[in-house]
Amino acid sequence: MDFAEDRSLSLSLSLSLSLSLEEVSKEIARAHARATESDQDGLLTPREIADYHHEVFRNYGLPARAFGGTPVFGLLWEADYNFGSVLSYEYWCVGCPEE
Repeated sequence: MDFAEDRSLSLSLSLSLSLSLEEVSKEIARAHARATESDQDGLLTPREIADYHHEVFRNYGLPARAFGGTPVFGLLWEADYNFGSVLSYEYWCVGCPEE
């Protein structure tokens, strides 16, 4: 079991949800495609990436903090802080614009 499956299982158990990791992953991929298509340069910031993850998770009844980029409070600024300041954009997203 990898980290994502373990995290999904833990959230499912704690929230009494029955989720398919594959189903959620496919919806994340579709949301990513929509976000990059509508973005002027196709490069998303950590905050923009967190935003569509939060939307998909909300649609499945998951808390925003289920996204690894906003693990503490589930707030968008965490994505900028965690990956912009602490870990650097190169670690998280090579090619992401720095904003």
